[in-house]
Amino acid sequence: MPHYNHALCHIDEIEHESAKGFELNGINFFVVKRDNITRLYLNSCPHLGVPLEHEEDKFLDGDNFYIMCSSHGALFQPEDGLCIYGPCQGQRLSAVDFEIVDQQIMINSAVLTSS
Repeated sequence: MPHYNHALCHIDEIEHESAKGFELNGINFFVVKRDNITRLYLNSCPHLGVPLEHEEDKFLDGDNFYIMCSSHGALFQPEDGLCIYGPCQGQRLSAVDFEIVDQQIMINSAVLTSS
């Protein structure tokens, strides 16, 4: 069982139907909250390996429904990271395990050293 020992942020720092990016030890992550779910992914498109957002913390499409890659418009489902449209259709964003402890989004610091 992983030990979640690194606080990423307070859960209330991410508004409902939005996303927020983080950089720790050179690794880029983002948290997305939508429809009462919270997910954490690596900020990297499975098609090109580039960051997804078109400007700081702008990971969602215009309707705040899907995660969207700014490079080619690929759309990903927030709940599981599955690409449903674009050149990487059928692939998924890389999910990062986390736990919410005392309203803090906690990750295992081993994630910060593995590449």
